[in-house]
Amino acid sequence: MNPIQTTTQQITRRLRGEILAGLVEPGEPMREIGLADRFGVGRAIVRQALQHLVLEGALVARPNCGVRVAPVQPPLVEGLLTPLRIQMECYALEMVHAKLPTIDNSGIRSILDHLFLACQRKDPVAILDADFEFHEWLLLQGGLEEMVPVWRSVMSRMRHHHEYSNSVLEDPMVIHHIHQKLWEELQGPDLNRAKNALQEHLQNGAFNQNCRIQFAKKTPKRFKGRP
Repeated sequence: MNPIQTTTQQITRRLRGEILAGLVEPGEPMREIGLADRFGVGRAIVRQALQHLVLEGALVARPNCGVRVAPVQPPLVEGLLTPLRIQMECYALEMVHAKLPTIDNSGIRSILDHLFLACQRKDPVAILDADFEFHEWLLLQGGLEEMVPVWRSVMSRMRHHHEYSNSVLEDPMVIHHIHQKLWEELQGPDLNRAKNALQEHLQNGAFNQNCRIQFAKKTPKRFKGRP
C-alpha cells in the first residue's frame, strides 16, 4: 500500500469503493458541491476525482445530466470482463513469478494487513480498496503499469460481481483468508499451479470454495456464509 497519495487519489479511492460496494445506487448523481463540502476540499479536486471515475467506467457523464453512478451491467461480467481480467493478471503473474522469492514483499504484506483490519471492521469500502490493491500490486510487479488503467476500467464495470461475492459472507474475515492463501500459492515454485489458483480465484471457483471450507472449519462459530 502506497502511503503517499494526493487528495484527489484518496477521494477517488473512497468514491470508487462506495460505488463498487453498492453504497450508492446506479443513476445517483454525484454533485461537486456536495462532495466538496463532504471532503472539505475545493470543487476542482472533486472534479478531477470524478473525471478519473468516469474514465474507469464507475461513473457516466452526459450533457445536461451531470455525472451519475454508472448502471449495473451483470451480463458482461462472465462473458467479457472476467476473461479480460484473468488474461491480464495471469500474464502479470507469468512475468513476475520467477522473481517473487527475491523481490521486496513489504508492499503485499502491508496490503494484506490493510485487508485484515478492513475485514475485522466489516468495512465494505476498505475491503474492496484492499482487494483492488492486492491485484493491482501483481500487475505492477509484472511490469504492466500501462495496463493498470485498462484493468481499473474492467474492475469498475464489475460492480454486480463485487456486490454479490461479498454479500453472501456474514464473516468478511474469510476474504482475508482467501487472499492470504492465494498469496501463498502465487509464491509457490509451480507456475501452472499458481496460475490455476489465480484463475479460480478470479472466477470465484474451486480455490475460493476450498478456502471458505477451510475457514469454516477453523472458525465454525463465526462463519455462517455459503461455502
